[in-house]
Amino acid sequence: LVIGVAMAVLIVLAFVVVPPSGDFESMFGDGNLARVMFFHVPCALVSFLSFVVAAVHGGRYLKRRDSESDLKSAVAIELGLFFCVIAAVTGAVFAKATWGAYWHWDPRQTSLAILLLMYAAYRALRGAVVDPETRAGVSAVYALLSIVAGTFLFFVVPRIPAMHSIHPDVIAKRGGMDPMFRTVFFYAMAVFTGLYAWIYGLSVQVRRLAAER
Repeated sequence: LVIGVAMAVLIVLAFVVVPPSGDFESMFGDGNLARVMFFHVPCALVSFLSFVVAAVHGGRYLKRRDSESDLKSAVAIELGLFFCVIAAVTGAVFAKATWGAYWHWDPRQTSLAILLLMYAAYRALRGAVVDPETRAGVSAVYALLSIVAGTFLFFVVPRIPAMHSIHPDVIAKRGGMDPMFRTVFFYAMAVFTGLYAWIYGLSVQVRRLAAER
């Protein structure tokens, strides 16, 4: 209930209260495009957070060899994929509105696509291995290796000067957001993080009950 109310408040703030962004108006000719950032950026960051959670539990599995850690790691990657897809879709909508095409081969857009494929392969890997212990062990190693590659793709590649990313970076710049935009943006981050935590906890409980049957 709390998360639902918080999300409803976010939608009202994002589409009714917050005025069009002057920065986006000057860059893209439409200040209303900034509203997608209240959803695109939080989903992208929450997806990466979920992949980090998966790697942590993957490491715990390799240390403890317990099914609970494997379960939590698998759930985290599935949720990470879910939020990553939302980030990719909202990013494509933004690309269409600003660059005239859903796909532009921008470094950030390409990195996100590779990240999606990389973690989608994790699901295929789990489905291909029959033995539970072998599956858990291989999955844990994959989760740990993937977070290293994922960190490079998510944070390093888009910032390499030679890549020439045209993705807007006003959010990352100091002073790049006006006070109201900044407040709602960080509120959106909190809401999506809370949403993720709630879904993750619920998913783990459901998966645990299913495993006990």
